[in-house]
Amino acid sequence: LFFLIKINLWLTIVAVIPMSLAIFAWLKVSPMMYKYYYKWRDAMAKVNNYLHSSFSGIKLIKSYTMEKKNHDQFKKILQKRIEAAVKVIKVETIIDTLFSSIQEVGIIFILLFGGIFIIKGNLTIGEFIAFNAYIILLLGPMIRIGHFFVSKKRAQVQSERLEQIKDSPADVVDTGKARDIVPEEMTLNKVSFKYSKESPLILEKINIKIPVGKRIGLAGTVGSGKTTLTKLLMRIVDPTQGRVNIDKFDIRKIPLSQLRSLLSYVPQEPSLFSDTIRNNIIFGRDCTPDRLNEAVKLAQLEDFIKNQAKGLDETIGERGLKLSGGEKQRIAIARAILDRPRILILDDATSNLDAETEKELINQLSKSLNTTIVIISHRLSVLSICDYIYVLDQGEIVEQGTHNSLLKKKELYWKLYQHQIIEEELK
Repeated sequence: LFFLIKINLWLTIVAVIPMSLAIFAWLKVSPMMYKYYYKWRDAMAKVNNYLHSSFSGIKLIKSYTMEKKNHDQFKKILQKRIEAAVKVIKVETIIDTLFSSIQEVGIIFILLFGGIFIIKGNLTIGEFIAFNAYIILLLGPMIRIGHFFVSKKRAQVQSERLEQIKDSPADVVDTGKARDIVPEEMTLNKVSFKYSKESPLILEKINIKIPVGKRIGLAGTVGSGKTTLTKLLMRIVDPTQGRVNIDKFDIRKIPLSQLRSLLSYVPQEPSLFSDTIRNNIIFGRDCTPDRLNEAVKLAQLEDFIKNQAKGLDETIGERGLKLSGGEKQRIAIARAILDRPRILILDDATSNLDAETEKELINQLSKSLNTTIVIISHRLSVLSICDYIYVLDQGEIVEQGTHNSLLKKKELYWKLYQHQIIEEELK
């Protein structure tokens, strides 16, 4: 710019005016770009969420012959994403055209006024050629800066969503201090829980004792709060009222890393990765071959692994596509017991095994690991191996006792048990 002014101040002003117009135009269209980029981002998120939900629930969709309806719904969501993308492309095209037009107008003005200055003797031909050479050197970075700002806006909108996720408040706050704990008992004392101030209570005044080395069963109707209880034990969420203790310590005062090293959780639908059996069990932890073999044996995976061409190094496909439901659950159990947890939580984690195999596996885990096991099972016959059972209904404990004592009461547990017997006979 200095050299342009040195050659001819007035011609420089003529050249700078279109550049100023380009900056002014950018400031005006920038809010519109944000608007369309936000719509494009949200439309893309809806497509991804719908695809994830569809693939996760593909069995359910097929069982209700909802393939066509699901496909039609996806087409509508995808169309909105395409429309949003087209609008973004239009805006970017308009901006590119605007910048190009302003640059072309600027060049025309330079040629026009440069010619006038040459005719009047205010500018030599050599100076004019040098001036144009400097303008070309200046225009290149200006064009790149324009493209950079367009890309920056797009990236900024996408990164804002990541920032929102990163800055969202944690469900639990890790403020505890490391403690010397050898768990003798885990208790829930008058625990109530709800997800927000406005929502109803999921659990209400729950009192449970989980003594060391015992098998504790949780039974109840669908939606009674059993899985929410496991979230409280793992401190994935904190109680709205009451306390969850390990021995005399409130678990909120224990570091999350220490707490979760004491417990392991196995859900009904385990998360597996597109990797080998070995890596799905080890899950990035340090592990000796003996410890790995012990976990494989206790999870009753030995025969399955022997039948694999590569043994533990056999890949399991996308999210365990090559495996049956029972094989997935056994791998998840092997992963959970690898570090010999003091408390093992099985949330319908053996539901894809037959009842006798399920009992045998849980008994074997209890005896070999000498660990406390909390069992949630839709098969009440499996809970017969528990030392004590808590029965939940609508977020409250309505019964407690051993399997046999609960059957003698002939209340909710007995009704659920009888219902399952009838279902099995009908099969």
